Amino acid sequence: MPQAQASDQERRLLRALAADPSRATATQRALYDLMAHGLTVADACDALWHWIVEDRPVKRTLMHGQDDGQPAFEIWPELVGRKFYCKFLVRGNPLVQQLLLVVSAHPDDPHSPSRGSPS
Repeated sequence: MPQAQASDQERRLLRALAADPSRATATQRALYDLMAHGLTVADACDALWHWIVEDRPVKRTLMHGQDDGQPAFEIWPELVGRKFYCKFLVRGNPLVQQLLLVVSAHPDDPHSPSRGSPS
């Protein structure tokens, strides 16, 4: 079964949010993971923006736990010379203001089971 990909509308929304890091935040865990590699939320946003502009696949998945059932989006960019796994969630009311939440941003473990990472 092919993996779900973000729709064109979702890609446009993600790209617009990623273009403005002031509209982005991160979970505490993602923030610590980014900081451990000298990265910021703006770096994660930049990676997402470039990923979409380069027309690379954005995997659509569903959140578990606190945001159970909410759509989330995964990419595997190269940051600081390493392949990272990044997961993003869009929060907020589309009629008022939406925010981009960096849920995960850490080096991708080459020994873990594949999560659908594009090669």
